[in-house]
Amino acid sequence: MGRPAQAGIEQERMSDFGKCDRCNQALIEIDHYGERLVGCIECNRWSWRGSQRLLLELPDDDIDALKERVRRAQRTG
Repeated sequence: MGRPAQAGIEQERMSDFGKCDRCNQALIEIDHYGERLVGCIECNRWSWRGSQRLLLELPDDDIDALKERVRRAQRTG
């Protein structure tokens, strides 16, 4: 069986990756099962660092787990 969705999203960080051209939210970098991706958590559009376009969509379970981690991080400061 596959790993739980949350296991694949080991860390996330906000940085100077710019803003999403669709929703204007800050882009974040995540580790998705060992692959570093930059993208928008709200639009679920992702790509690799340095890429000019956001090309990928992550599974809904992964996005839900990522949003929960971001919420918890914001509450704890």
